[in-house]
Amino acid sequence: MARPFSADELSSQLEIIKSLRKKQRYSHSRLNRYLAEIFHLRYAEQASYEDIALWLRTHRRIKISKQAIGNFINKHRNEMERFHG
Repeated sequence: MARPFSADELSSQLEIIKSLRKKQRYSHSRLNRYLAEIFHLRYAEQASYEDIALWLRTHRRIKISKQAIGNFINKHRNEMERFHG
């Protein structure tokens, strides 16, 4: 025999399911630990995104596309300007 229908119980179960589905995502890039080196290569050494990707692959064993390097630099540009004026 089925249990009687309870709208309140159903609603609370749905809220629990929604909260599990909407977990917070914490963005942690593999490039975060090399932020200073990446910005130094880009702005002090005038390295291209492709040069930085090659440097990361040969010296830090990270294979990443030049587009991802560009996205990372653009995302963190304001953060670096705050620290270095």
